[in-house]
Amino acid sequence: MRDMSQQPPYGQDPQQPYGGSQQPYPQQPYPPYGQGAYPNPYAQLPQQKSNTTRNVLLIVGAVVLLFCGGIVAFFVWVVNNVDDALDPDFPGSEKEPLTVAEGEAFSIRGFDYAAGWTVENRDGEVVVDGLRATNNRDDEDATSAYLNFRFYLANEQQASVGCNGVFDIAYGRSVRLQCSTYGVELVDFDEVEVYDNSYAE
Repeated sequence: MRDMSQQPPYGQDPQQPYGGSQQPYPQQPYPPYGQGAYPNPYAQLPQQKSNTTRNVLLIVGAVVLLFCGGIVAFFVWVVNNVDDALDPDFPGSEKEPLTVAEGEAFSIRGFDYAAGWTVENRDGEVVVDGLRATNNRDDEDATSAYLNFRFYLANEQQASVGCNGVFDIAYGRSVRLQCSTYGVELVDFDEVEVYDNSYAE
């Protein structure tokens, strides 16, 4: 029989056979509300940034650049093809007429005028007969030809004859021009000047 008179040493649990003292388990702290170890199933996922606005701006910018480039190219083409129209002093203009002999071939503004034309007095008018123009202009557009002949004798003007093709001349095609003046008779001449008066003021 166990002697109850024997008390265990102070601080020793009588239920511990090996004399060791039982240490209480440390209390684990509870996580704050909303910050538990498990993810919150109701939490909102971060939204991905939309690139729609950026893409729209890039497309608009590209369209604007293409449009502006097209306008620049168009104006460059216009300037290159109508340079003679903007410059009234081109060779063969009224300010820079060509001096030719009767029947001689010549070219002005891309129109080639064939050789073989003649100057005649006919029923009270001066006529330049047999003048044919061929449209070989770089722009390849159909357009009309307008010429003016001036006849001189000893540096004195004797007559002036205008020519036109009546209608536009297609690219690569030829037209016989009508050239005459009324009320003047050309007795003689020793010099002939010709110029394109399409842009004459």
